[in-house]
Amino acid sequence: MNKFEKTAVTAILLGATVSAHALSVTGVTNANGASTLIPALLGPTSGINVVGGSGTYVGADDQGGTYADFNTVPPENGTLGDGIVLSSGYASLVPNTNTDSSWDHNELPPPNNVAPESVAGGSTDDAELSDILTKAGAPSSDVNDVNTLEFEFTLDDPTQNAVTANFVWGTEEFPDQGVTDLFAFIVDGVNFAAFPDGSLINFDLGSPSAAFYNANEGGAFGIEWDGITDVLTVTGLLDMSLTTHTIKIAASDTSDTVFDSAVYIEGLSGTQAKDGGITPPDGGVPVPAPVFLIGAALLGLGFSRRRRS
Repeated sequence: MNKFEKTAVTAILLGATVSAHALSVTGVTNANGASTLIPALLGPTSGINVVGGSGTYVGADDQGGTYADFNTVPPENGTLGDGIVLSSGYASLVPNTNTDSSWDHNELPPPNNVAPESVAGGSTDDAELSDILTKAGAPSSDVNDVNTLEFEFTLDDPTQNAVTANFVWGTEEFPDQGVTDLFAFIVDGVNFAAFPDGSLINFDLGSPSAAFYNANEGGAFGIEWDGITDVLTVTGLLDMSLTTHTIKIAASDTSDTVFDSAVYIEGLSGTQAKDGGITPPDGGVPVPAPVFLIGAALLGLGFSRRRRS
């Protein structure tokens, strides 16, 4: 049974848990974003020492936040501890139901709806994210509704050569959008949020990530996103020639401002690793790239891009 077929089965098992402990998000402001999010991101024994005053948060009020009780993926596909969320919309407004296959924050009733669809006050410029898109061969390097957290750090253990965290990426772009949102995990200037063949963490642009998604257009899981990944682990290798390191975590729209996406991420810690990139949380070997590419191609044949008037 593949994970798309498991959706209906796991919905029954998830129902009681989700209703008893529904996902909750507490939004942050631009002013308190870094000071609130950094402690919530770190694992309890992270071994990470944040350089004082180095934290920077970019985003509108409530675009990012802290979350608790994320239990909206099939239990057999991993668990996610409490942490932080960055989004291309308003993270604190995402419903714990799925009633719209093309939802964005502008569709909420007043006073929560915001016009235009772009995040009010959100950033429309990030040269580093644009460069990532360009190098990946994306049809556009434009970014909108950028939400980032960035800081400098050192590690307690000088033999550790990497940092790692667990995450779930949810998107309303799934399964049929040609304009995609982007998640980036940039360590010492290198983005490690990519699958084994180098494809970015989004949905389209030839991405093989379709195989990591749980289809949610029927609303089986307690969240609005039409597609949510399993719990995955991202590992970023450090530049060991440096004594102080940098990390930047980002979520953004690309090309347009329509539909939203978000990354829920937790447990950032120092570690020892041979390779950077994405793996299941048990450290297992990712599905080979050719399998992903076949799946993405088949999905491309079955869906055409939605267009909005």
